[in-house]
Amino acid sequence: MDKADIEMIKSRVDLVTLIDEDIPLRKKGKLYFGLCPFHLEKTPSFAVNPERGTYHCFGCNEHGDHISYMQKIKGLTFKEAVQELANRAGVTIDTKGGGPVFSRATHAPRLVSKLPPVLLDDPPIPNETWRQHADKFVAWAHDKLKNTPDAWKYLANRGISLDAIERFRLGWNPGKNGQDLYRDRAAWGLKAGEHRSLCLPIGHVIPAYRDETLVRVRIRKTRGDPRYFIVVHSAPHLLIALPRSTPHKIKHPPRAWIIVESELDAILCADRQDIVGAIGTGSAFAKPDKQAHEQLKQAKRLLIALDNDQAGQKATEWWLQTYSQARKLAIPQGKDPGEAWQKGVNIGEWILNALPPGFRPHRNGKHSEKPAITSAVRELGRLLKENFNIMIVSENGDVGVCRKDYSPVRGRIAELVYTKPDVTEYLKNHPDEIIDGGNYEY
Repeated sequence: MDKADIEMIKSRVDLVTLIDEDIPLRKKGKLYFGLCPFHLEKTPSFAVNPERGTYHCFGCNEHGDHISYMQKIKGLTFKEAVQELANRAGVTIDTKGGGPVFSRATHAPRLVSKLPPVLLDDPPIPNETWRQHADKFVAWAHDKLKNTPDAWKYLANRGISLDAIERFRLGWNPGKNGQDLYRDRAAWGLKAGEHRSLCLPIGHVIPAYRDETLVRVRIRKTRGDPRYFIVVHSAPHLLIALPRSTPHKIKHPPRAWIIVESELDAILCADRQDIVGAIGTGSAFAKPDKQAHEQLKQAKRLLIALDNDQAGQKATEWWLQTYSQARKLAIPQGKDPGEAWQKGVNIGEWILNALPPGFRPHRNGKHSEKPAITSAVRELGRLLKENFNIMIVSENGDVGVCRKDYSPVRGRIAELVYTKPDVTEYLKNHPDEIIDGGNYEY
């Protein structure tokens, strides 16, 4: 068996799954981190790179691939390690010919589940007639909400402030004589279809906008299932709640987003922490359309805080695998941010504590500025751009540098990283945990 055969077998066995059987691994960026199995430590410094099929410990400098891991941890010989990997890959080694033979062996390949990034095409905006009538309905419902204390008290009990009600144009549809409203479909620019009337049920009205254009109206009903009702001909856009510090146009997106299920929870998050944008998916498995996807790709951090139930946990994997800057944010109490708020959780601090130091405000209340760009900081940036095979890992207040094959780095780059306080401060405040010439900004 030659080297190419061994590489083929290794490519069919996911290294993350292999190592995760011995030590729990957590995804951070493109890498997976855990406590090093080769030395005692309290802070995870053992990194696994699934794309390269390698591991490296920034604490003890132990590194290798599938085979070296099997040899060192399992105590196998080289031949035994290859055989074990072949079993996992569903490959039979032909001892006579020397080459591997693919088989339907009882050992199927063990791979990390990868959910495909199924994104919606940008939905067409509803026609002008529909938008005109929908705008009038939203404005009418907004006025009704301001004059119906019981309706806005329900929102207040979910943490929605009066300021948020104004900013996001929330409303209340009281119906007529206790019954849902019905409007002529043709007047709204719609074909009659099976029904000539368009239903507007009693409940809280939640509009969604793109670049200040109304594209969808959703109503949280007070009775009956399903609880949420989408007005006919609405576009299937997700609700995007932009922070106060960002103009109300998605072309000027914030650097960090939080992803939640409930649209009211998205408004709560954006209202309580004004340095993040929030997206309310409406359901656990809803996906962003292409326009939202392009904005999310540019973000420095995505916090995934879907509902604390089986559906939410499963859907979280899609976000973590689709966006390398995504991190799971556990709900501290209850099922969702709204319930957490009701149980006394400070939503603003909960979000802020999950962001890298560079996002956090100083004690004077102003948002933190970038650390000083000194000559040493500039020099490191220039050297990283000239040496794309070198990366810096900034994790939990610790900073380390190595090559992308995890071999050690010496010389001027290491000197700057380890001995220059201004460089260390800059790296600790960088929003990314893996830093190289591509994302080093100065």
